Amino acid sequence: MKERPILFSGQMVRAILDGRKTRTRRVVKGIPRDAEFLRFHDNGEAVFCWSHHWSHHYLTVKPPHGGIGDRLWVRETFMPVFLGPLGLCPAIHYRGDDSVKCVADEKQIPNGYTFYNVNMPKPLDKWTPSIFMPRWASRINLEITGVRVERLQDISAKDVESEGLDVASKLPAFPTRGKLDHIVNRIAKDMFRELWDSLYGKIEGKRWEDNPNVWVYEFKSVN
Repeated sequence: MKERPILFSGQMVRAILDGRKTRTRRVVKGIPRDAEFLRFHDNGEAVFCWSHHWSHHYLTVKPPHGGIGDRLWVRETFMPVFLGPLGLCPAIHYRGDDSVKCVADEKQIPNGYTFYNVNMPKPLDKWTPSIFMPRWASRINLEITGVRVERLQDISAKDVESEGLDVASKLPAFPTRGKLDHIVNRIAKDMFRELWDSLYGKIEGKRWEDNPNVWVYEFKSVN
């Protein structure tokens, strides 16, 4: 079993904590846009194929966040703070759900790490971006239960919900008879497209319209 970090936005952190998010999609890197997924090897590596100048090319790619049984620790936006009337207890303030958690073992905090007094106004520029969260400050641990590859736009309405989005809240009160499945799929994909492009919409090759190959990771919480 290996352990790797993974980044999530505040919205997705809340969905994980609520138990609504059990899957995530990440773009497959290092392959041409027209590459097609063929199969997985027994060791968990994925094989892709594409054509160029009348010949076929193959490339084997390892899932960057690991395989089934490996674990992920979540990086999210945070702020180190001191708690208590004397401001002596080091803690982490998590922006995702505005919660605060004491650091159980002060010995794990590196020397020189800057904390802020929680009783003082917290300037927004003191928030630390998720990419810089160290392992000891992470509060969410996940175990990978499944890995597959698919095109981004092949996502189903059920998968959109497992990505943490509330599709039911966007459905019309009185859908047209016989067309409910079509309406659900369209609304679900529109919701996920909006979320995806808010993250990758300015990156060519990763946009929804580019329909890239993506890793689909399924996971469960092991906190």
